Amino acid sequence: MAEKANINEHLISMNIHKIMYELNEVTHETTDIQERVIKHAISYIENHFTKEINLKELAQYVHLTPFHFSRVFKKHTGFSPYEYIINFRINYAKKLLQNTNTSIKEISIESGFNSDTHFMTTFKKHTNLTPKQFREIQF
Repeated sequence: MAEKANINEHLISMNIHKIMYELNEVTHETTDIQERVIKHAISYIENHFTKEINLKELAQYVHLTPFHFSRVFKKHTGFSPYEYIINFRINYAKKLLQNTNTSIKEISIESGFNSDTHFMTTFKKHTNLTPKQFREIQF
């Protein structure tokens, strides 16, 4: 248009709006895809939290590289995948401590921790209470 000295501002404006619309659509599709990936990963975590879960395995499950998956996961949840898994395990352990008389050692195993020592250390770090102290609190 510029070469022919025939500039149609209305046509240019329409094309710019069309481009902006398409970019907006692509952005929303990407966000929707990422949200589905994160929901899929969270579902996997919630169904396999009692087993060892590592970042590489989780990223492979949702067909992303570990680095990209970790960034997207943190962006959508506010937690790294590791933090999310630990928080899920701690919350599960809290339910068991409140609602059962199961031993702390058994709860640590049922919650996905590889040892009761690691469980107690992690639990205290997250709650400022030992599992025994937490159990004794009346809710």
